[in-house]
Amino acid sequence: MVRMRGKKILLAHDLRPKGGGLVALMAKRKEIMVEPVQNLSLVSSSRPKYVVFPAFHDAHNHPALYGMIQGANPVDLGESTNKREIIKKIKARSMKDNSPILALSYSMEAGMTAKELDELGSKREILLLGTSLHAGVGNSLLLLQVERKVNERKIKGEIITGGIGNKGELSEGCFLTALEIAEGKIKEKIVNGINEWVMERIREGTTSITDKAVLTPAEWGALKISIGMLKQKLGYNPIAGVYFYYNSFKGKLKECISEANDIGIKTGVKWVGDGGTTSATASLENFKYADGSRGLEPTIPIDYRNPRAVEQYIRELKEARVSRMAFHAIGDKTIGIALDFSSILRKNGIELTICHLEVPTFSQIKTAAREGIFLDMQPAYSSEGLRYPATLGELTYYNNPVGTVLREYSANGFKGRVQFSTDGMPSDMLGFGTGCAVGHPIVENRISLGDYLENSRDIYVQDGAVILTTEAFKRIMEMQDTKILAERAGDIQETIKNIHKGVLAVCANGKTIYRKSELI
Repeated sequence: MVRMRGKKILLAHDLRPKGGGLVALMAKRKEIMVEPVQNLSLVSSSRPKYVVFPAFHDAHNHPALYGMIQGANPVDLGESTNKREIIKKIKARSMKDNSPILALSYSMEAGMTAKELDELGSKREILLLGTSLHAGVGNSLLLLQVERKVNERKIKGEIITGGIGNKGELSEGCFLTALEIAEGKIKEKIVNGINEWVMERIREGTTSITDKAVLTPAEWGALKISIGMLKQKLGYNPIAGVYFYYNSFKGKLKECISEANDIGIKTGVKWVGDGGTTSATASLENFKYADGSRGLEPTIPIDYRNPRAVEQYIRELKEARVSRMAFHAIGDKTIGIALDFSSILRKNGIELTICHLEVPTFSQIKTAAREGIFLDMQPAYSSEGLRYPATLGELTYYNNPVGTVLREYSANGFKGRVQFSTDGMPSDMLGFGTGCAVGHPIVENRISLGDYLENSRDIYVQDGAVILTTEAFKRIMEMQDTKILAERAGDIQETIKNIHKGVLAVCANGKTIYRKSELI
């Protein structure tokens, strides 16, 4: 029982939807009773004042990365392709302080160059972060530092993926190196950024998060401090798990895994095998983009075909006491490698999660389902077919087949091994994630609201709940209409803002951890 302004809210012991339904709150005098609703039509017929969703666990996000970015107070470019507008926004920021200038939501189609950024006359590093967060553009001051750092790492035998283009474009490992350089100059801001970012997710109904790729030791140091502060504030730790990016933590795994275990969170390592669909850097074999290209070749940190290299890698993981591995695989070529590698990991007692599984062949889906390989998928990505058809081409149809995946996993008794998440693009499990799951542009890949809630439910807290106004619920369910989803896909932030206005309270572990003053 949770007391709010002297009125009682009785929480059911288990808020998981039964029979694909949801939970509705019925106002009765001074008590708000939680009653299970088996059929969505009953929600409108019973006219509840509030609707309750189970609280969400985001199985794949990056609080350390996004906290770092938030701490940097970035410029929001809003995916603009207008160079004058982009330059105007960056110029306005360049006069404010001496920190590196980070700009979010940069569309690579804008074609900004290092030379154009240099002409702004700033003596600070400038990094435009592409919407996929796998690529971007930097000014010359930043590019020189990236090149120096990448060369140093290559001399040490480290594998750095991606590259630096002749116009200042940065991709994959070189892009992440640029981020690392920027965060080194704002260390004191990162912890506050993480705290603020996590509390924003709490207010949206996401009560726990797995960081599926801590990219640098500096981020891990900040995240550890933040975990302590958040635990004190909330009464529990909202960071349920941490996976360390293998390329950055090779040689440091044992120490970092031990530190995470001491905090009491699950741990693992992360491989990034390819890029993203919209950045045209996913590795494709049986598919192609609109321009006929097949993306980039997979970027695997070891030669998985070489028995000696595999043996050494497994030994390294066992010495570091690593029992989980996440594999970023978006294109079918990389997904094939992940599936091949899964049997090796299984034999050695290491649990594999394939992240994304965005453009798989049907046979790959059946193989993953038959073996019960853990997945984390992002239903919100299904809207990319509506937003980027000129880039995706035939991928528009095959992108993010959540419905097909869930049916195959259910048939094999492994439905619970498909976890939904956001990857932070946007970090919205409640609004856009729900809407895109039930309103997938491809009808056969739509899933029920109950299925989405069940596979997104936070199992790391007790009695987790999100209390919504019926208006917010209606806005979410409107997105079942593909036309509405298409219209809103280009204005994601406004859609999310409107839905989040209707979040009245968030509960976890018998406490109200967020409450609007106007509740009840």
